[in-house]
Amino acid sequence: MKKTIPFLLLAFACGGAEVLPVPGEPPPKPTDVVPASNETITYAIDAIMMGDVGNYGYNLDGLTTTKDSSDVCALLDGSPRTNQVDGPDGIDNSWSRIALPILESLTSRHSPSADATSAIASGLTTLELVVTGLPTETNASAVGLSARTLVGAKQSRAQFDALTAWPVTPAPAAELGDSYVNRGTFVSGATSSPVILDLPITVLDITTVIELRIHAPLITFDRDSADAVHGTIAGVIDPVELLAAALPFAQTLFGGLCSNAGDYVGFEGQIRQAGDIALDGTNASGTSCGGISFGIGFTAKRVANPTTISSSVAAPPTGCAH
Repeated sequence: MKKTIPFLLLAFACGGAEVLPVPGEPPPKPTDVVPASNETITYAIDAIMMGDVGNYGYNLDGLTTTKDSSDVCALLDGSPRTNQVDGPDGIDNSWSRIALPILESLTSRHSPSADATSAIASGLTTLELVVTGLPTETNASAVGLSARTLVGAKQSRAQFDALTAWPVTPAPAAELGDSYVNRGTFVSGATSSPVILDLPITVLDITTVIELRIHAPLITFDRDSADAVHGTIAGVIDPVELLAAALPFAQTLFGGLCSNAGDYVGFEGQIRQAGDIALDGTNASGTSCGGISFGIGFTAKRVANPTTISSSVAAPPTGCAH
């Protein structure tokens, strides 16, 4: 196994040493900073990009794993060794490599990124990122920022402008303290709570959401302008939580599940076998691969800071009654 070089790379430029990011990892906390602002800005995701359109995510465990690596977590019995292979620069994203193609095959929908983006545009859901402390200059560095994520409630249509707020659901926020900006790139701090992402999925021409709970989350974004950003959400999904959230879809796809749970076994087994990392984002020999590494790309636009909690959410398929 090849480990990511742990030391910082330095390049000398006018004014002193510049800390360069390691490929596959977010930029490190900066040393030359401007004061963080007191302003709170909210961005709402307007587009989602997954493995069908690109390679997204980060090297969460600091390792570059191949099918021959042995000093890593133990795959579920029956999992092929290829399930532990990392992407370029050690990127961990078993969600896009293994789990998402399973859903694509079962739903006969092969453009999940476009489906999800279209659903957001219709007002079905969004993820809101509320950030306090971004410096005025879009390419400046600052420390001591804070952020939180909220789930956008269903509304009649999406509206992305700085004067219009998108109501949020009562879903718990993930507080991302001790965040920073390195030359315009925002990097979230640690949180003990998962980021909740309502991911739109289309099943039998019905579009609704699967609630994804992203543990050990890492969110980054770059500001394209004062009102628009593009970024990455990475972390780890618990396959048990994923299967529970996907159960209504499974009931719709496998009608026999309502009377014969055996119809679900193959799907459940494939999802569990996608585990390639520990739930806390670490990876070590002697532990079990209890988590599915995750990564998506996104774009987002500035909206007004949320002030309203709404109970309007996307309903799952009706399952056995469908």
